[in-house]
Amino acid sequence: MQKLKMYLFASVTILLLLSGCNTKETNKDIFQYKDSNVGDNSAVGNIVYKLPGAQQLSGIELKTKEEPYGIILNYGW
Repeated sequence: MQKLKMYLFASVTILLLLSGCNTKETNKDIFQYKDSNVGDNSAVGNIVYKLPGAQQLSGIELKTKEEPYGIILNYGW
């Protein structure tokens, strides 16, 4: 029984370590655009394409004519 508990503990520990070391590059450098404005279309595009689900993105629309400013993302699921 003691060996089973030790084996289970070691297995869970190894799984946690491996899952913690598995990092994706998707959002790694997204914070370089943190002070960008909504009107800066290249910065907005770079941020959007680094988000999860960017492969299904079909269009970006910037609302910059009047306040409140906004961004509309169209996804083609």
